[in-house]
Amino acid sequence: MNSYEKRGYLDRDFRLFRLKGPTEEPVGYHYHDFHKILILQKGRLDYLIEGRSYHLHPHDIVLVGRHTVHRPENAHRTDYERTILYVSPSFLDIRTPGGCDLNRCFLDARARHSDVLRPDPARMQKLLSLLSRLESAGREDGFARELYCRLLFLEFMVGLNRAALEQPAGSDSLNSSAGSGVISAVLRYLADHLAEDFTIDELAARFYISKYHMMRLFRQETGYTVHGYITEKRLLSAAELLQQGSSVADACLQSGFRNYAAFLRAYKKKYGAPPRSLASLSPPGEDALSLPTEDAHYGAESRTRRIYKS
Repeated sequence: MNSYEKRGYLDRDFRLFRLKGPTEEPVGYHYHDFHKILILQKGRLDYLIEGRSYHLHPHDIVLVGRHTVHRPENAHRTDYERTILYVSPSFLDIRTPGGCDLNRCFLDARARHSDVLRPDPARMQKLLSLLSRLESAGREDGFARELYCRLLFLEFMVGLNRAALEQPAGSDSLNSSAGSGVISAVLRYLADHLAEDFTIDELAARFYISKYHMMRLFRQETGYTVHGYITEKRLLSAAELLQQGSSVADACLQSGFRNYAAFLRAYKKKYGAPPRSLASLSPPGEDALSLPTEDAHYGAESRTRRIYKS
């Protein structure tokens, strides 16, 4: 059973790109070990996140938290322009005094199953202005350039979190559609009960649907089997727990694995090493984890421009 592909590599606090044109080839479902923010500047684009399909309009903001399975969908190969930020979750953690968690917008998006923001025009104009200033600062060589870029970026994250808190309840219906309501409900249930012990038969019975019909719909809408999705998510959860200092045994149980030997085998198969500190997962300079096609910062100058890397 193949796993979702981990794409991209982030070895700094954040990166900012502005990309133009369609992707050169379809992009499969994948995830990152960091947060991703996409702001659609021009054109139209659909974005699939954990079984939900968002029909994006210019100035929509997509919040893709770390380990969230997603992919863009541009069926007609039309041009579109987007700004992309890759953000280290730990960078936001250590620069938030007073209990203000700048990761909150990503956590809230996961909790409410609504991954797209459509800020009011005034708020959006402020965010775009900050991005423009950040782009300009990243190209300059003035005094305290890196510090200034970090300050502008943190101001942008404060504004983004305020926009997320201002988003009216129920606005998700403006931005997204779920191909199957039952699969969206299944995904929400899995997100909230991933560590619990259940079978696929019990999951199907909970939602009053045939197991085989559920499995077919699930693969159609997420690109993955139910069992594969659950295993992948549990392994990602175990990896996060290990990063936070949990023992291997605790990470196994808290992420939902009931068979320790099976957990060890699955973990080693996915990460190439037994479970331990995840420092070896993405060693500095590992270029094998290439950036996903829709985020590629290599290639023709006319199509892709890297603005700033902190």
